Parts: sequence; C-alpha cells; structure tokens
Amino acid sequence: MNRSLFARLGMVACLALLLPSTALCSWQVDGNVGAGIPTGTFGDYFKSGLLVGGSVGYVSAPFEFGVDASYLKNDPSDSYQSTLDALGAEADAKFFQYGVHARWMSQQGMLSPYLGAGVGMYNLKDQYEENGTKVDVEDTQVGVHGNAGLNYWAGRSWGLGLDANYHVAFTDQDLFAYDKASFFAIAAGLRFRFTPGASQ
Repeated sequence: MNRSLFARLGMVACLALLLPSTALCSWQVDGNVGAGIPTGTFGDYFKSGLLVGGSVGYVSAPFEFGVDASYLKNDPSDSYQSTLDALGAEADAKFFQYGVHARWMSQQGMLSPYLGAGVGMYNLKDQYEENGTKVDVEDTQVGVHGNAGLNYWAGRSWGLGLDANYHVAFTDQDLFAYDKASFFAIAAGLRFRFTPGASQ
C-alpha cells in the first residue's frame, strides 16, 4: 500500500459522497469516546489510553461510504514505566488518524449492526524526556482498520452506538522500536442521520 493508493481510495469515497440523494440515502454523523488498547510489540511499550473520534458518511442502503478521524494518547506500560523510573525519564505516544471507510449497514428497525473496513494515514508521535532533554520521534504512515458496531436509533434522526475497531499502522522500524503499531479501539457515542427532503 502507498500514498497513491490512499489517494485513489479517497477519490472513490468522495465520488460516493456526491451521489444524488434518494429515498434510501442519508447522511450519518458519528461521534465516539472510548479506549485504544495497544497490541503486539506496541503493547509492550504502551498501555490503554483515551480515544476520541468521529466520522461522516453517506448511506445508500445497505452501504455507507465516508471519512473518519481519531485521536489516541497512550501512557507507558507498567514494565516500560519501571524502566523509565529507573532512568528518571518520561514517555508517551500519540496517534492522529484520518482516512476513508466503507461499511455494510443494516437498515432494519431500531437496531442497526454494521461491518466495515478502511484505510488511512496514521501520524504517530513518540515522546521521550530524560534529564530535561526532550526527544520527539514523529512519522506518518499508511494503515488499515476493520470495524464492527451496533447503532440503536432512539429517534428518526438520532441514536446511540457501540463501535469496535482494530487498527494497524505500518511504522518505520528505523524510527520506532516496533515495525507496526496495532491497537483495538472500543468506543461508544452519539449518532445523527439526515435524509434530504425528509421530515426530521
């Protein structure tokens, strides 16, 4: 995967967003707050942290095409923190992710389960400070994610949702101690949908 592939996927998503409205089409806006749980070698260094994110999508039943973004901050794992304490040092990791996605989304009744996948750019900043000296290692690389969730529509235009994602960002091993940064994202939040021409 490379930046040109990401750009082509972004163009496809944008074209989908410009499709004409029909009775089965609507816009959906999601906002989530939850936890990002590092896995693999990334999890050896960092533990779960606060995650916030959101997305905007165009739903043409039963599919949704959209854009998404999220922010995640992780503190050191217990074992890494012990090493840092011995050195009198501090560290943390911060993610900013933005990309495009496609989902299959059931439109039946008040409960709306969904499955999806996406591709995006992941900006990872690994911050380290020792004896007053700060070292920030930062890089932006391509990554992918898959997700599943469930929306509960309390009203015609709003509802609540649960969302689970698995992200893999392909980091540069010359810069970081891990060849990829992977994590689970578990979050909940609000959902809003707007159908052009329909009474809300």
